[in-house]
Amino acid sequence: MFVGGEDPCYPVDGASITMVNGGGFTVVDGYTDEDGFFAALNLSNDVYDYELSYDDIIFDSGTFLVQTLGAGHLYSDVFEESIANDYGFYVCYSCDMPPGNSTTTDSAYVEIYHPDGSTIDSGYTDEELDSGITIFSWSFPEENAASYYDYKIYSDSDKTNTLTSGTINTDSEGDGGRDYVEYFESTSFYVEDMSVIAEFDPNTVGNVEVEVLAVLTAYNQEGGYVDSAYTTKTINAQDEDAFTLSIEFDDAGTYNFNLSLYDSSHDSKFEDSSLSTNIQVPDNEAPVIDIFQAPTLLDEGEDITFSITFSDEDGDNLDLELRVYRGSSLVAWDDSFSAGSGSYTYTWSANDNGDYTAVFTIEDDYQEDEVSHSFSVTNIAPTIDSITYTENPSETQTVQFQVTASDASPIDTLTYTWAFDSNNPEDVVQGQNAERTYMKDGVYDVSLTVCDDDEGCSNELFQVTIANTPPTIHDVSFSTWLDDNFSFTFVMNASDPADNFTDYWDFGDGNTGGMPNIENNLVVSHTYDEPGTYTVTVEINDGDGGTDNFTVTVTVEDPNQFEDILGCTDVSADNYNHEATVDDGSCIEWTPPDDDNSEDSGGILEAIPALNSLFAISLLGLISILGGRRQV
Repeated sequence: MFVGGEDPCYPVDGASITMVNGGGFTVVDGYTDEDGFFAALNLSNDVYDYELSYDDIIFDSGTFLVQTLGAGHLYSDVFEESIANDYGFYVCYSCDMPPGNSTTTDSAYVEIYHPDGSTIDSGYTDEELDSGITIFSWSFPEENAASYYDYKIYSDSDKTNTLTSGTINTDSEGDGGRDYVEYFESTSFYVEDMSVIAEFDPNTVGNVEVEVLAVLTAYNQEGGYVDSAYTTKTINAQDEDAFTLSIEFDDAGTYNFNLSLYDSSHDSKFEDSSLSTNIQVPDNEAPVIDIFQAPTLLDEGEDITFSITFSDEDGDNLDLELRVYRGSSLVAWDDSFSAGSGSYTYTWSANDNGDYTAVFTIEDDYQEDEVSHSFSVTNIAPTIDSITYTENPSETQTVQFQVTASDASPIDTLTYTWAFDSNNPEDVVQGQNAERTYMKDGVYDVSLTVCDDDEGCSNELFQVTIANTPPTIHDVSFSTWLDDNFSFTFVMNASDPADNFTDYWDFGDGNTGGMPNIENNLVVSHTYDEPGTYTVTVEINDGDGGTDNFTVTVTVEDPNQFEDILGCTDVSADNYNHEATVDDGSCIEWTPPDDDNSEDSGGILEAIPALNSLFAISLLGLISILGGRRQV
């Protein structure tokens, strides 16, 4: 830049020049040399406001766009449009304002580097905005963020010609980031026990996270140092923070306090302070817990009693508080008691096993005393109160089982496992109720295990007796043989739900029978020697003591004692009676019909109009044989 006076033109030495970039930061603050020139080097592609002055008189100002390539925020007040990305990289050959008159290229190659040297993004300037400018847009990464990033722009993707390079500041504190002003949004001081507590809310003017150091220092009335405390915190402008620092004093008195704030991100630079004077720490004797008694081991469900004695030399009224923790969880507390001195007793029921801590605190208006006591509660396994099942069960019957159980802990959940076969561990049923079908009589083992949530288990082994179910004979039927009324066939209808059975027959004539080697036999035959009436009894046995029997009566008739039946016994007669045993002389000779169509015919040959003589003789012979037999 050249600065000259009026005609005739001469250079101006020592003219002041300032330049502010589009982000509002002063990037140039210098003077022209003896030749009237000033050179601003390594400017990134941005819009700059400048002022020229001499002896504090501004004689020139304006705005210009660096006509080179680079990176910068794309603000709407610069380019008359906004984009979502944090940075836009562009190559500008004609960058006149407004941007609509600018000419950019879409062939520049951009690479972005993390401070650790790794490449985190790259691409071409080929994104066209509404104004006609083409850019490569890029946003700050959310992970592995840094306070600055380096970039290079090449004329080609082979990276053989570097057009420009630079650094992007991420507007953050620390590691080369921007330094913003930090301050106390609010502070307050108060006394608690023998301590003075400073509560404060630090803030920053930047939209960034800042690590700050806060220091609280106490002085006596003569200005001498007494004590101090400090803390480091990370803050940002969006959060309302509430931090505290405290100093505990051994002696009562009046003290002054200074709370200071430093920027840890920039070499602990001092930022702000707050002063509070003449704070009174009272003269007080702290209360004392003299005795704390309680057992260290007890069972689940058992009561524990805490006995405590305490005192206070000042006779102050004391507030008492007892808290019982299981791990970090508060499970019981009592803060309803207050006294000047004396004793305190509290009884509590331990409903669950585990490790506990009881903390007892007494306090007056300024100070307190506290003591803790650790104790353990042992788990107690559940109790099986009763087991019931179906009375007098028998084979093939489904047996229902029920159990009632209890646990010392009211919050434990119980599980129930029934085992019915010791040889098969997987043969189990889960649940308070179970059922089992036994297909065979006998004595069976049943195991029941009841467990709580804490692996405490109780087991009971008992036996179930399954009775035998005897077989049943439903009916016995019989029939005689067609040609022998002395021979009978007996058919039994019998069943057994679980077992096979064998049969034994008593035919009533001194003879017995059955099929002892054949299971479930149902049919037998027997031939009687003499006519008469006989009682037949059958008994079946299932081998397990179950039996049943059935009785029927049969009559064997003497064929020689049949009464004579009178009738025509001549088989060739027209009125032959096949049941007749004595001919009564009533036979009528059979007469052939006059012709084949005659309907006047009779006798056994009525239905045989045309038979040869050999067949007729054979049929008559068969009828004669049948006439001599009787069916029973």
